[in-house]
Amino acid sequence: MASNVRQQVIPPKVLLTQWLGRLYEHRLTTTTGGNLSIIDGDVMYITPSGGDKAIVPAEKIAYRKLGDSSFQGPVPPSMEWPLHLAAYEACRRSHRENEIRAVLHAHSKTLMAFSLASCDRDKKDLGRNREEKKHDDTQNEDDPRIPNTRCILGAFQACGKVAVAPYALPGSQELADACYDAFSKGADCVILLENHGVVVVGESLHQAYDRFVSLESLAQSMVYSQPLGFECKPVEEHVLRRLAHKAEKRAVPSFFDENRVMSCIEKELRADLCKFVRRAYGQQLITSSSGSFSVRLPKAGNAMDGLSFLITPSGVDRKEIEEADLCFLSKHVASPNQETMISTQPTLLQFPVHHPSSPERVSASRAARMHATIFEHHPNIDCILVTQPPYATAFCLTGCPMDSGFMPESHVVLRDVQTLTLKEALKHNGEGLAKTFDPEKGINSVLVQNYGVVTVGKSLLQAFVQLEVLESMCCVTLQAMTRCRPLAPLTKKQRMEVTEAFFKHV
Repeated sequence: MASNVRQQVIPPKVLLTQWLGRLYEHRLTTTTGGNLSIIDGDVMYITPSGGDKAIVPAEKIAYRKLGDSSFQGPVPPSMEWPLHLAAYEACRRSHRENEIRAVLHAHSKTLMAFSLASCDRDKKDLGRNREEKKHDDTQNEDDPRIPNTRCILGAFQACGKVAVAPYALPGSQELADACYDAFSKGADCVILLENHGVVVVGESLHQAYDRFVSLESLAQSMVYSQPLGFECKPVEEHVLRRLAHKAEKRAVPSFFDENRVMSCIEKELRADLCKFVRRAYGQQLITSSSGSFSVRLPKAGNAMDGLSFLITPSGVDRKEIEEADLCFLSKHVASPNQETMISTQPTLLQFPVHHPSSPERVSASRAARMHATIFEHHPNIDCILVTQPPYATAFCLTGCPMDSGFMPESHVVLRDVQTLTLKEALKHNGEGLAKTFDPEKGINSVLVQNYGVVTVGKSLLQAFVQLEVLESMCCVTLQAMTRCRPLAPLTKKQRMEVTEAFFKHV
């Protein structure tokens, strides 16, 4: 069952405690900070005031029927309840009430750091009247308080327009009004509060959380990129919108084949793929919805067999992904005796495991066609991982090349890490990216500017090791650059010695 369906059957009080605990678990808020709310039917539920945010009993969740003037429950609601109500009301007034059913407020470290930027504010009167700030504060690439989502395609797609609300006393009606104004002026989902934190809305807590971590991860990578000495290079908004539109047009159609028999090998690969997805999430190499993992299925010997592979779905929580959530994609080829020729670009067919009567069908990752293109160009590549880990993404933000030759381990595992622009990588359904890989020459990892990291391998373990070591070495490199320059990589002679020692039998 898809994780989004699982979320729908969990009692709202339990759901709030689970997501608040998850915020704390990933150090995205503190013991005293952060609050969540959801609307279920005609009732609003909100986390309580005070207490330990890591452990909130479900029975302490406050609630009130929409239109009522007071909350029910043994503990008063969060002091920020006016802010939550203001967010819902602003979305209702803009006819988005069906799209906005959850509000998340948290104090994540990097976004809080962004909110401290002065931006020529009057330091003597941080609580100034809002009437002095009538201009539209939605996404401004020159505003140092706002991480520019145009720097990473995934963040742009997840977050939309980001706004800044002026400082106001926490829990005050003034703060609620400021948030109302920002959402009313066009903020899609995220508001940064000056000197405070962040407010995110979504159609579910999962979507709100995903938008939140997408922006926080982008902010982290922007901070990490500073030692590289290169400016982050945003893509023009019209280009990103065109790419997003193309991704939707290329969305893999969903079919259900009741006659398809799943082999034991496929079942084992499903289990392995889920294991590595959850492992990557646990190591913060991917977020709750970012990243796509795929694995090729072996041919069954049928003359009609072409390319078949498993891939992660779109929008399913990576922490809780299950074998049944994965999508099976197949690209058949014509047998020699067929009279009707099949197109050279035949449609990928998706076969979800879920029964047609299921309340929700998962859809394959929007990057599915890019995965298929790589598989088609490289019969010796069986696994593909697309991710945005924070340190490696710092290199993707700037387009700065990454040298793998600082340590023997990284030189052995990574060998030659390539860098591509977004345009080069994604043209013709990823053909530019596919042609860059060359496993025989040790090119198994590519940093795609404004996109993320793509690693490949003969097995899930090999592709994952590539990703893990790449992120580790990007972290080491960036930390070393904060201490000294220039850095001292292995010499040409040392690299040759390592190559001969580890690859002499290859």
